[in-house]
Amino acid sequence: GLSNATPSIRGNSPIGQKLLSQARRLGDNGAYYYQNNDDAAIDLSWVGDYSIKFQGCYTTPQWNENAAAGDANGMKLSNLNLVTFRLCASDTCVTNSRYGCQEGYGDYVIDMDTYLQAYLDLQDYECEYARNQQCGCYANDYGGFDSFEKCEYDCFKNNKMSYCLSNNVYAEAYGQNGDTSALKTLAQCQYAAKDSSGGDEVDYYTGAYCSSDGSKIVMGLFHDNTCSQLADVYGGGDKYKKLTGKTLPHSDTSMHDNGCMSCAYVSNSNNNDDGNAQNVQTVKEACED
Repeated sequence: GLSNATPSIRGNSPIGQKLLSQARRLGDNGAYYYQNNDDAAIDLSWVGDYSIKFQGCYTTPQWNENAAAGDANGMKLSNLNLVTFRLCASDTCVTNSRYGCQEGYGDYVIDMDTYLQAYLDLQDYECEYARNQQCGCYANDYGGFDSFEKCEYDCFKNNKMSYCLSNNVYAEAYGQNGDTSALKTLAQCQYAAKDSSGGDEVDYYTGAYCSSDGSKIVMGLFHDNTCSQLADVYGGGDKYKKLTGKTLPHSDTSMHDNGCMSCAYVSNSNNNDDGNAQNVQTVKEACED
């Protein structure tokens, strides 16, 4: 009887979810596909019609596989930071709404490092688009000292794109320190400074982590190289100031905003060689990732 049965399995059932988690979509001709490490083709062209909306983050402990090898400052458990985000149709995504949209969406969870790198890649695209298309900095001649850099600065300030300001050229012109660290590097757990004030040398590490209410991704200073134990009750900011004499970037402000980040890349194309440019939409690489 069992050999002749043709049972159905609901996709939202535990068995169905386990089955789908291991499944790969079969490809066909005529669509754009992304080739992953398993040689499985995944159609990603639909993502271009959607925007990413941050929903929140949270932290959960996990077993540290490096602990047994003595490579994690004795930490048997380390923190795993996760981010949940929503894909909303771009024409319905609402920036000032916590959810972004109420229908036609998909919710996703991903590790924080991967999310931040993709998010910052999306910001890079927005900065480059404003620099080139909106402000024409590559063609603009401000004249005098650092004309291109000043065009960039004015462009980003006027368009309220402070996240694009990696360098304040006007401050530098007057001998002030206008440099800021690259967020992509800061977001990854890495060695920051050494403290020898207590006699023994103690290493400290910087990295991104989830705020206590899950609404922000912020920077912290940590005792360990898994970025799991904060250096002080201020997120390590006070200790960082004592060690470096500088303020820890994004120690109390989020490394991201809650706006709708479009996954569409629109470029001009003239495939017909008739002199009539057409807008062609593709998917930004960060969204593919």
